Amino acid sequence: MTEDDNKKALKEFATGVSNVVFILFIFTMFLFFLNFFGSLFTSNQPSTEVVGKYKECDIIRWNQNNFAEYKYFLYCGENK
Repeated sequence: MTEDDNKKALKEFATGVSNVVFILFIFTMFLFFLNFFGSLFTSNQPSTEVVGKYKECDIIRWNQNNFAEYKYFLYCGENK
């Protein structure tokens, strides 16, 4: 290999690395903007829903975030 071949190989390698870094940067920015604009349209309020009854109490399903992570509890109100 001559020195010109080495320079050409180094230049091609540097071009490839810079292209990969650029693509990763664009992908990261896409995910950032997707998360930012997605959070504008979703509610961050906890959601509750009555999903059934047990004896005289309501079974409440509570979700604090957009994940499928639910917590259940009984609400009996005045029927203690």
